[in-house]
Amino acid sequence: MMRFLAMSLFHRNGRHHGHANHHGFDHRHHGHAPQSFEDRVDQVASHLDLTTAQQRQLDELLSLAQRQRRGLRTALSPAGVQDLVASENFDRAAAREIFNARLDALRDAGPALIDAAADFFDGLDFDQQQALRFLLRSRLGRRAQ
Repeated sequence: MMRFLAMSLFHRNGRHHGHANHHGFDHRHHGHAPQSFEDRVDQVASHLDLTTAQQRQLDELLSLAQRQRRGLRTALSPAGVQDLVASENFDRAAAREIFNARLDALRDAGPALIDAAADFFDGLDFDQQQALRFLLRSRLGRRAQ
């Protein structure tokens, strides 16, 4: 969920079909060079006109989300997948262990991520919350299509 929040905020910044949307965001797409994650964070932070305290809260949220994502990614390495299918039968026990390890990692990180997301959102003023809602709504709309 937090990964989705983070990626929703920062996906497809730049020009979209050569036009900026009515909120001034450029949506880079269709062959344009992607911006770095840090550039996208800076662009969103600038658009929301974050205070120093709000920027710290956003940084904390994104840091937690990135750590969780890295941890989940390493829980199922390509070598781990190869080990599951190395013998004549699929290693169900090992697959369950990997699955449970990923669930445990999500459970362990969940409360801190939820608190960081709540602290960030609750620290925004009404206009900033509306701008964030627009970004998320735009992203959710594209995913549903």
